[in-house]
This record gives sequence, C-alpha cells and structure tokens, in this order.
Amino acid sequence: MSRRRFEFQSGTARKFWEIELQGLLLTTAWGRLGTAGQAKTKQFDSMKKAQSEFDRLVAEKLKKGYLESTFGNDEEVWEERPALGITAPPRINISAVIPELARLKKQTIRLNARSGQVKDLKASKFGGKVLVPESEPWPYCDEHTDVPLIPVLQLNKAETPNFDYYPGTDLFQVFFCPIGLLYSDVYFPDYPCHLTPMYAMKPFVFWRKSSQMQGASKRFRITGRDAVWPEEAVLNPEVVDEYPPVKDLPEDIIEKLEQTDILVEYEADLSVCPGNKAGGYPHWVNGDETPSCQHCNSSMEHLVTFACFEYLYNEEADDLGVGRRWEPTDDLGSGGNLDEGDWGILLVFVCKVCNIWPITAIYQKQ
Repeated sequence: MSRRRFEFQSGTARKFWEIELQGLLLTTAWGRLGTAGQAKTKQFDSMKKAQSEFDRLVAEKLKKGYLESTFGNDEEVWEERPALGITAPPRINISAVIPELARLKKQTIRLNARSGQVKDLKASKFGGKVLVPESEPWPYCDEHTDVPLIPVLQLNKAETPNFDYYPGTDLFQVFFCPIGLLYSDVYFPDYPCHLTPMYAMKPFVFWRKSSQMQGASKRFRITGRDAVWPEEAVLNPEVVDEYPPVKDLPEDIIEKLEQTDILVEYEADLSVCPGNKAGGYPHWVNGDETPSCQHCNSSMEHLVTFACFEYLYNEEADDLGVGRRWEPTDDLGSGGNLDEGDWGILLVFVCKVCNIWPITAIYQKQ
C-alpha cells in the first residue's frame, strides 16, 4: 500500500491533498486544512495503470507547489466520507452573508442516477421499463411516425414532491425519439444544421396519473443509435439550493462577492448546479439561450436537464481549495448518463402560462 499527503499554503489558500493506492483501488482526498474534506475512489484493471495514475497525480500536485507532509493520527486524516449520491453542504451560508441573494434562491432536484434496476414500474428511474395508460397506444415520434419512442426518465411525485407537476398528475415521463438528428425545436447555435454531424434526441413529455397506468412497456432498440440508449439507473433525488450565475447578478451583489473574496467559490460551488437535474436554474455551457414560448411568447422555465456530466472541473476554484461541491462523492457518477456519441447537454423548457404546458428543448455542447 502506498499513501502520501501534501499541503499547500499561500495567501488565503490552506488546503491538503492525499492519495492512497491499495491494490487496484486509488483513493484521493482533498479539502481545506482542518476539515474532513472530500474523497473519491477509482478502480483500475491493472496494477500498472493504477501505479501510473498514482505517479501522475503526485507529479501534478508537486508541479502546482504542494509540499509533502507526514501523516498524523490515521483517524484524524481519513474521517468519514460523504454518503453515496449526497451533495456536500455549502461551506458558506451565502444568503446570510449577502441577504439580497435570498430572494434569488431556487431549488433544483439532483437526480443522482446510479446503475441498477428498479422493479417498481411507477417509481422514479432513468431508462428501463415504464407504464403507459391502457387506453393509449405506445407513443411514437410525430415526425418519424413508424418509430416508437424510448423511455428515458420517470419521476414520481411521492419521491420528488418538490418538483412542480402538472395539476392533477403525479408521474412525469420523458421519452426520446431515437432517430434524433436535427429538429426545428432543438437548436444548434454554433453549427449550421447542414454541416454538423452532431445529433440530439427530440424529447417528448407526458404528465400521467399513476392510478391510471397499466401494462408494461417493451424495450425498442434502433440499430446504429445505441449511443443514446439510456442505461437503466436508480435515482436518488436530492433537493439542493442554487443561485443565479455571476453574469446574471446585479452589480451591487457582484461587488459584495468580490469584497468578501468569495466570488470564485460562489460561481463554482453555490450558483447553478450542473449535471442531470429537474427544476431550478438552467446550467448553460455555451451561453444563455432561454427560449420564449411559441404560443404566447412568454419566457419559458427550465424543466429538466440531461447531461453527459455531473461536475465540471474549475482549475481556478481548485487552486483555492474549493470548487468540488457538485462532484459525485463516489466513482459511479456515470449511471444513467447519455455519455456517448456527440452528447453535451439537452435542456428541456416548459411554458406554464399556457394551459397545455408546451415544451422546447435546447442542445448545447462544450
């Protein structure tokens, strides 16, 4: 077993980083000095690969100015780790530090998808089998009329009461058309449609009553579209608070964030939660493209995001010992993600001004 500890102290930055190699398991831990920090473990398929990654990470920290230190009491260094799928609490109660932010707070539901099968066909889940009302045929694409839709996401109100369901319903279902190239309601801002090889799935949203659901689905597979076939996953819905991105804040609040020296931490750990989620603020990777409703021209609300990532590394924040709050606390963060092919993020918006709650989807890629 190899185990080493490093510390970095410069200006206001006081942080530690630890690494342990035990067989094929490589564990790293990091955080501010005096705290338990966070940790994650990755398993390799050979000792050679594990040792190579161990050496690479150590060299990377030394290059950044970290100095090796000695371990004290093992129990003091390796304190208990965050539970599976649970987001670390914010280091700062930002609305207490800057009360003006309290009115801008929203709640989003992190889906925390992890690989696994869900036996209850009415439960919240990613992919797998779902139910449709006995009185309805299986849904097909309105453009490719011979193509059955693929079930991607289901939320049950009993498990996600904070989600805003259509009145009188308690099940939220999202299906994709598997032949998803380019559609009029999915935008590709950086690429002319006739030139890009990228694709995005066209989403279809259904609001259901669980009491009216009967009959299990069939799993349809379209040749050549396996890249967007969702892996069945268990959801661990988790409500977290989030705030607007820095660019959308009033100037006086930005000045207060700068004066309190927490601007970087706010943007990385406290503002908009990235990854697969429902409700709250949209997390953009290529600029704000909030759509207007085609029926009433009202600004639409973020409904749900499908992403190939749960966390985006921020080097500036990491150098300050922050910026890892949204990172999955285990090494299973890919469960349910559509992380193959040309996937980036697909954000689905809804207009709740219109009685029918129409949707529009926006696709972006880093």
